[in-house]
Amino acid sequence: MSYLGVEFSENGSIGLIHSSWLTPLKREVFWPPYKTSNLFNKALVVPEEPNQNSWNIYPIKRIFFESDEFEKAKKKLKRCEETSDIQSSESDFGFGKRTKIVTKLISESSSDEEPIRNKLPRRPNVSRKLFKNRATPTSSKSTSEENRIYSTEIVRENSALTPIREDSPRVQHGDINVSANNLDKIFQEIRKLREELKEIKGLLKLSRNSSVGISNLPDDIPVEFPLKIISNLQTLEEYLSAEEKLNGVASYLSSLGGNGTTAQVNRILRFVMTDELATQYNFAGQRNNKQPFGNTKLNSVIIRAIQIKSPAITQVQIQNAVKIWLKHAKQRMEKKLRPTATNND
Repeated sequence: MSYLGVEFSENGSIGLIHSSWLTPLKREVFWPPYKTSNLFNKALVVPEEPNQNSWNIYPIKRIFFESDEFEKAKKKLKRCEETSDIQSSESDFGFGKRTKIVTKLISESSSDEEPIRNKLPRRPNVSRKLFKNRATPTSSKSTSEENRIYSTEIVRENSALTPIREDSPRVQHGDINVSANNLDKIFQEIRKLREELKEIKGLLKLSRNSSVGISNLPDDIPVEFPLKIISNLQTLEEYLSAEEKLNGVASYLSSLGGNGTTAQVNRILRFVMTDELATQYNFAGQRNNKQPFGNTKLNSVIIRAIQIKSPAITQVQIQNAVKIWLKHAKQRMEKKLRPTATNND
């Protein structure tokens, strides 16, 4: 969030604006229709988004200063009323110092309802037709052509863009300005994409391994399935702490099959643990002193095993199926104890 002190082109008046009120070429500014300083300052601090239907747009001559704090910006604006030498020299902007006192844009009214005592300087007349053509989207070929011509004229007339402060580095190429903050965000997104691609490559590799026929569990696995007690699961967790061990178990479980997400999850869970052990877990572990299954490496193995065969299935879909299976573990146990009941699990 930054505040800018600007000078308007037509009458040399100055004003305080928010950086989001500038047009992309930074040669014009949106101006709110408010008549009191309180409403105007509120629009600045929020900051309020420009309304293209009710806000005016005016050309600016230059930017005097930029500040991240509203109060500091107001103080700089007062200094700007007597001189333009604010955080700049003649070489910074290509203009000399100004000694004349210019009219303030906003009066210091104490109430929202109090009218402005010091009238604002008359703003230059700006063609609203050109502004509407540029701001309002349309599928018309003629309107698009007008917008293109208008934008080209703006670029030609304003070949020297507003100078950029040295403490806000930007990369410039033609008419494109990219701030350092935006570059950081771009690099962060690139790093995320690289990590996701790395994970996808791992899943593809596991998928190829499973397709050539991994039909057995790793020979060195320290437990027998299905797991019956918590200590068995804890032993398995230690074994799965090695990435290659986790991938080996996931590759085998992916071969168990199943038609759909729920069927695949149920088949894997029935293989790895008994209902008796399942009753001691729920997904979050927040009720009835149950253990959190969602934090286990076995949960990660199940997700990876299913996505090897079905990459389109999301992690959330798999987790929802796990939650339901754990929730019904007690009911399945009770069915097994009934002599006349059939196991439809």
